[in-house]
Amino acid sequence: MSEFITNLFSVPVWQGHHSDEDLNKRLKDLCYQWRDKPETDGLVSDAWEQGKRSKEKEEQDENGVTTFYSDNLILRDEWSECVKFITDFCGHMLSTTHDLSDTTISLANMWATIYPQGGYVPQHIHNNTMMSGVYYVQAKEDAGDLVFTDPSWIAKGMIALGKHSTAFPHSGTKFTIPVHDNKIVIFPSWLPHHTLANKSGEDRIIISFNLVFNNGATNQIIKEKEVEDVS
Repeated sequence: MSEFITNLFSVPVWQGHHSDEDLNKRLKDLCYQWRDKPETDGLVSDAWEQGKRSKEKEEQDENGVTTFYSDNLILRDEWSECVKFITDFCGHMLSTTHDLSDTTISLANMWATIYPQGGYVPQHIHNNTMMSGVYYVQAKEDAGDLVFTDPSWIAKGMIALGKHSTAFPHSGTKFTIPVHDNKIVIFPSWLPHHTLANKSGEDRIIISFNLVFNNGATNQIIKEKEVEDVS
């Protein structure tokens, strides 16, 4: 008699790291430039939970600031280097587990966020997209790790199989990923996530994004539609 355990519905999360410090410095400078733009008014931390937005520097310094509401950075020429870097790097990471030979990867949107001391982002998901990611431009020790929550935690909590389980190697309801400079994480957009508070004494600077995938069939439809529009 053969016996085996099948783990169904696993959730992939990709982690990567690069070492181009010159690129990182340029991106850090860009993040601060966009923070100081007059139209930037997105707040994070407690203010994000309250739905507050403000252009007041005092409130931005206290809560942290994001370009999410004011700008889609993929549309800005200044960010073209960053768009290419993230697109290429994500393609490399995802190709380790998927055949992307017939797939084009692009960004739907991208935004920068700066978290001061104590800054954090509450639990959320990314709507209307399949895969999302975050690039850590600056994340020193204790900058606030990334925490994913298992959306099926209620069901798993009903299964009492003793203190230790080999069937569910990550049977806890949360999984924490340590963060550091130059790190990139890709995850399914529907996976709930939040961050711990920044206690590093320096800003945590991130660039977040949502990915778009077009396979060969989709690309052909797009090309045919472009021909129709031209004719």
